[in-house]
Amino acid sequence: MSGRRWLAAALRPDTYGFGIRAKLITLLLALTAALGLVSILHLRVTLPQVLGEELDKRALSVARDVALRVTDPLLTANPLEVREILADTQATNPDVRYAFVLDSRGALVAHTFTGGFPRDLLTQRPLPPPGEEDVRWLRSEEGVIHDAVALIVDGLAGQVRVGLSQQHLMATLRAVERGQILTLVLACLLAVLVGYLVIWTVTARVPQLVRATQAVGRGDLTVRVAPGPTDEFGRLAEAFNQMVRDLARAREVVAQKEAARRALLQKVLSAQEEERGRISRELHDEVGQALTGLIVGLRLLEEGDEGRGQAAYLRNLAAETLESVRRLSRDLRPAVLDDMGLVAALRRYADDFARRHGISGSVQVVGDESARLPAPLETTLYRVTQEALTNVARHSQARHFGIVLDLRGAQVQLVIEDDGRGFDPSAPRVGVGLTGIAERLALVNGRMTIESSPSGGTALFVSVPRG
Repeated sequence: MSGRRWLAAALRPDTYGFGIRAKLITLLLALTAALGLVSILHLRVTLPQVLGEELDKRALSVARDVALRVTDPLLTANPLEVREILADTQATNPDVRYAFVLDSRGALVAHTFTGGFPRDLLTQRPLPPPGEEDVRWLRSEEGVIHDAVALIVDGLAGQVRVGLSQQHLMATLRAVERGQILTLVLACLLAVLVGYLVIWTVTARVPQLVRATQAVGRGDLTVRVAPGPTDEFGRLAEAFNQMVRDLARAREVVAQKEAARRALLQKVLSAQEEERGRISRELHDEVGQALTGLIVGLRLLEEGDEGRGQAAYLRNLAAETLESVRRLSRDLRPAVLDDMGLVAALRRYADDFARRHGISGSVQVVGDESARLPAPLETTLYRVTQEALTNVARHSQARHFGIVLDLRGAQVQLVIEDDGRGFDPSAPRVGVGLTGIAERLALVNGRMTIESSPSGGTALFVSVPRG
């Protein structure tokens, strides 16, 4: 990956925000730039002072050299040779702006000025004590001048004054500063390059850890991170892999327990349905036949004059008991569900429920009504309807209910709604009926959704795969 692509990936906000690599590179770059700036500032403070001191030494050295050279011409009263020495000194030293010689009485002997000697130069600076040499800084239109005084024969024959300009010194300083800035830029580039290589090597496994963590968050427990070197990231990768292995084992244990629970629940429900069927048959066959015989005998008894009123009462009681037994038998295991299918069973149950509770209701079927579903699926949808309507009778105070069964497509849709008093589905209150419905639907990979409000009734939406 190129440096530009890497930097774009590190700074991209939809992945890692301002990434750790970019942060480390920025920190390294900032430290390098700070050190470079401190170095430049230190150079700007100390270098002019050092160069100024060197220029002072040089000015004094040039002045002493001139004093030595002009001693003989000055003692022999040869001002022309003195002027030539001064001109030669200025020609061979580009920094020399002027040079002049004063005799022992302070009179001007020779100078290098072409437009006349500036008399204020003699009074612009204080002269050194007798017998001493020094260098003073004078301000001029050309900038600072380093004015040096050298004695001729210890001052007995006069003195020489030489002025050196700082222009060459400042040019040198600017050149050094440009070099420093260029060095700083190169150092920053080198820091970015070296930091990029080092940080990329150190943090190469961070994106892999991020991707692996995201995969685990999505439920993929097969992902693993290459351990790599045994550094902090290596130990982190090993800890991550161990965590994923532990999660996978925990998931397997949970899956096994869930499978065992589902199998046990399936057996319980199957045994419950079988027991209901057995009780239903016994109620229908044995108790029903006994009550039927009782009713027939009471009818024969009614034909006589004696006990006719009592026999009629007993016959009506036996008829009511027989109807209750038959209803109980149908509720336990309706024969119509096995014989004619889910649609007929739902319609019969809805009619019985409406008549028994005084609630109007309707059943609407979408699709082929003659199509049969797998027996476990028909039983589940029938029991779900039973439980839902039982809740309507117990809690809703509804005046009407409706059942819609959609047999089209790969998913069978069942909707049970009422216009009664609803409830808040988000409230932490789970009834036994709803729990039973959820458990039954889980066995056939179905799901349910509840829409309800305190004044808007309740609607139960059920969806199960056709199987």
